[in-house]
Amino acid sequence: MYRCAKCKEPVMNDPKSIGLQCKNCNCKIFFKDRPPIKKTLYSD
Repeated sequence: MYRCAKCKEPVMNDPKSIGLQCKNCNCKIFFKDRPPIKKTLYSD
């Protein structure tokens, strides 16, 4: 699932398709939703 960069509304279409815009604000920039999980890395 993707979100619009301006209005933060979810977009169900594939943003890789040519000419896709947000239906609310006509923005062409989208971000992929990521789960709010923090990764912990351990070093030796």
